[in-house]
Amino acid sequence: MLGMISCRRASELMSQQLDRKLSLGEKLRLHTHLMICKSCPQTLQQFEILRMASKQFGEHVSKQADEDHALTADSRERILSKLKAQDADTPKK
Repeated sequence: MLGMISCRRASELMSQQLDRKLSLGEKLRLHTHLMICKSCPQTLQQFEILRMASKQFGEHVSKQADEDHALTADSRERILSKLKAQDADTPKK
């Protein structure tokens, strides 16, 4: 039989489900608690908002890092012209 869990335990499970799959028993206890408790559904909503914000921030940081390491068109052109000049100066066998 599934026992009722406290709000503290429900909050722990909400946090843990961001990092791992909950067991069936944990899911059922959490779901039951969320149906009965008046404040924990709001806590769950806050966890979901934080998860989405973290994901968006991570995507932004990753995109920014890519942009920071990307060559400008001018830099690419200079490199290509130097490679072509170097290739032209290399004797053919």
